[in-house]
Amino acid sequence: MSTTSNQEKIKEFSKNLLETDVHDKQNVEKIINEMCYLFQDESGIDGKTTETEYMINVPTEVGVSLSLNHAASCITDYKRTHKFLKGVVEAIHDLQEKNPGKTIKFFYAGCGPLAPFITLVAPLFTPKEIQFTLLEINKKSMEVVKGLIDNLGLSDYVSEYHTADAITFKIPDAESYDILFSETLDSLLNREGYVPILWNLLPQLKEDVVVIPENVMITVNYKKGNLEVPFATAFDTREMLKSTPKTDKLPEKFEAQSFPLHDAKDYDSIIIDTIVKVYNRQVLMREESSISLALEVPIEKPVIHEYVDFIYTLNPTPALQFGVR
Repeated sequence: MSTTSNQEKIKEFSKNLLETDVHDKQNVEKIINEMCYLFQDESGIDGKTTETEYMINVPTEVGVSLSLNHAASCITDYKRTHKFLKGVVEAIHDLQEKNPGKTIKFFYAGCGPLAPFITLVAPLFTPKEIQFTLLEINKKSMEVVKGLIDNLGLSDYVSEYHTADAITFKIPDAESYDILFSETLDSLLNREGYVPILWNLLPQLKEDVVVIPENVMITVNYKKGNLEVPFATAFDTREMLKSTPKTDKLPEKFEAQSFPLHDAKDYDSIIIDTIVKVYNRQVLMREESSISLALEVPIEKPVIHEYVDFIYTLNPTPALQFGVR
């Protein structure tokens, strides 16, 4: 298949996906699965390769990046891909309205082997309208994504490739970028690099840069039967980054958040949620994605503790920890 027909095919997939309602599960899955077949053909990654370089996680400054096979499979996290595509395209259109004629510069931190938010997005625009810079820590992953972009005829959309750790990388000409994109996420912000990546990259960029996802919050509800009552926001990424002094070295942890348990006796459990605010109205809520799975913790009776403490640690790996006292 020619690169031109590949581009047209992806453009049609993306347009159809953008026009499909997020609740139309059958059609969303059908479109994304068809995209995957094309990407598999052009990248050579089908998730079944057992060679070590396709299966290993690469250590980062804190934690690890996903293996090639795992990273490639993320595209079939259907609502996640659908809502992120809608959010990214809406953000680009908003920037175009604010800055007519300007080339939008998109910094993609942690693109993985398929870089879906260039490969699905670029054909909807021209190279004059948008330019991408790709950053990826895994050398083999970068090799694969370069080949995929060449095979899809999208090379004119890429200004730069960088093979480096996004948690420590210094961006050349950082203030020229309009969008910072990093989909390095897991539920409860566990293991992956969204928080430390933003900690490193955001201060380098201009103040009004668009960040996608805009924010990730960990919220807590009390639960009794089918009743849920909001209890606390255990971690708000953007607010925590704002309130944490910038240092040369990544902090080992962020400030603990403490909440009184005086109502806990009236409930059976707490539910901890990961809310991913992609862009504007595009939000991933509980159980819509592998990155927004909930954790339910029973409340032991009688309740003898007065407070629950939540603390987000970065060393040795990103994780939300909590305990009672």
